[in-house]
Amino acid sequence: MNEESGLKNKNVWWLSATSFFTDISSEMIFPILPIFLKSVLGAPIWIIGVIEGVAQGVAAFLQYFAGFLADKINNHKKLVLWGYGISFLAKGVFALANSAWMVSIFRISDRVGKGIRTAPRDALIANSVDASVRGRYFGLHRSLDTAGAILGTVIALLFLNFYDEGIATVLRAVLYWSLVPALIGWVLLLKVREVGDVESSRPVKLLAWGNLDKRFRDFLVLAFLFGLANYSYAFYILRASELGVAVFAVPLVYLVYNIFYGFSSYPAGIMSDKLGRKNILILALVFLAAVNFGFIYVANPSLVWVLFALYGLVIGMTDGVMKAFVSDLVIENRALSFGWFNIILGVATIFGNVIGGVLWQRYGAFYAFGLSGFLGLIAVVYLFYKNSLALKGGDGKIKFQAYR
Repeated sequence: MNEESGLKNKNVWWLSATSFFTDISSEMIFPILPIFLKSVLGAPIWIIGVIEGVAQGVAAFLQYFAGFLADKINNHKKLVLWGYGISFLAKGVFALANSAWMVSIFRISDRVGKGIRTAPRDALIANSVDASVRGRYFGLHRSLDTAGAILGTVIALLFLNFYDEGIATVLRAVLYWSLVPALIGWVLLLKVREVGDVESSRPVKLLAWGNLDKRFRDFLVLAFLFGLANYSYAFYILRASELGVAVFAVPLVYLVYNIFYGFSSYPAGIMSDKLGRKNILILALVFLAAVNFGFIYVANPSLVWVLFALYGLVIGMTDGVMKAFVSDLVIENRALSFGWFNIILGVATIFGNVIGGVLWQRYGAFYAFGLSGFLGLIAVVYLFYKNSLALKGGDGKIKFQAYR
């Protein structure tokens, strides 16, 4: 490895460290935010739902436009700095909020920061490493990101259980202390070096579907199917409660999910470098179908823990691997391509969760989880037979060819 390559690889470590500290901060806040809104500020439940829905929708759409802008100005680091900076400032105001609407403004601002930074950051990772180890480094980033989420959740639980003050004082203390890791994460970004794409032969255009390579469009269809099938973990938590998991154990179930997610991302990335992205994704989609069918037929609450562990493996095997796949398929305008991927996945996830929620409400859990399992199997069949997404050569070696 030459010096230039080594310096580029360090980008991934700095970006991963930033995600680690930022997720400590975020997961100190987000598990307690609904409690803060309801118990301290007196917000009704429907407002909490509106805040979360709008926040996630804003983040999904901004990821696309931020990717477009990063490629247009050919500067990824600047937008990453702005994105993390906006989230840091938004968290700083959380603790000062005295109404639900103030919290909604700053919760949305935090997601604006996420929307601005995600696609440029993923493009920086893709541009900073050799093609043959992209899965490894995207997996590393996701593992450290999730490790931060686990640590942040644990810190929040410790505050709630051992801080001997009133609930309002405790919650505001958590919000204030969450600023420390957020600031550390932003400072670490200053060590990141800008690494641009290759010179593009195509103009950077908004919403230019026809400009995308056919193989990448085929991959986006897969991302859409996966988004439809992949319900929010909140669905599985509600189902676990129905199946008899005690309320006090629900945070621990969520922790199991995060642990298996975090510890599987890095090995899954390495395996995708060696065995091919397609093979790892097929196995993950089979697991996804098994998880959803399991939540239909499992009657023993102890088996729910196994299903949450398996669901963590699903996300660990897909999150970084799918981003590495995008990097394999696209060499020009990578930030915009990650924007396409994120918005397609985000919109599909919103639709999938709405449809699943309506089915569950009207017809029961069998139809909601049955639909998700069925969509997962459709995605398996699609990926298995889609030859355009086979990046493995006849000699058995992975061919990391980037398509213009």
